[in-house]
Amino acid sequence: LQRVMSRTLLTLVGVVALSAVANGQCAAVDHPNCANWVKNGFCTNPGYSISYLQTYCPKSCANSGCGPAAAVTTTTAATAAFTENKNCPKWAESPTTMFCASTTITLEQKKTICKETCKAEANQEDGCAIYTQTADKVKKEANVATGAAKLNAATADGATKVVAVYVKDKCEVELFADDAAPAGTKLGLGTPTVNNYKVEPAQQTSQKYTCTCNP
Repeated sequence: LQRVMSRTLLTLVGVVALSAVANGQCAAVDHPNCANWVKNGFCTNPGYSISYLQTYCPKSCANSGCGPAAAVTTTTAATAAFTENKNCPKWAESPTTMFCASTTITLEQKKTICKETCKAEANQEDGCAIYTQTADKVKKEANVATGAAKLNAATADGATKVVAVYVKDKCEVELFADDAAPAGTKLGLGTPTVNNYKVEPAQQTSQKYTCTCNP
């Protein structure tokens, strides 16, 4: 009997410990868009992990392990309480994901998941910008206004390369091999929903770019 009680006690302790770990990952409030996401099967989608449910819809998803389901509060306070995923800066700097510069992640997803880190892209800041990679870190350079050109001398030694560009709606980036090159490579026109383009290896050592925006 004593052995059975000991095993039972250990089991209960384990359950409590696991519960504490799970609840420790739960966000304080649901994301303001949870009501719509839940209607579309967010909570039961096998593509989303439990930790993902806990981060974005802990109260709306009964299977998140964060307690009983509750109505989503879409008040200003709830909106303000949710900022962005804590991994956003890491995702943005990673050469693998390049979250803010990604051509596969939609503008709406950037706004929803990483609205602070990807603020320039989400808010459609003026002009164009380039993303450079040095070692294993990606960095977004400052935006350049319409018609301006910038020399990216760091790419000359090969230590830094241009890996992506940002273009506002109706703007276009042209990359040049060097400051004296008469012609460059145009990478595509920005639209209301498409603002990022990858840079092919042949253009990654470009040292100059121009930004042209149409009214």
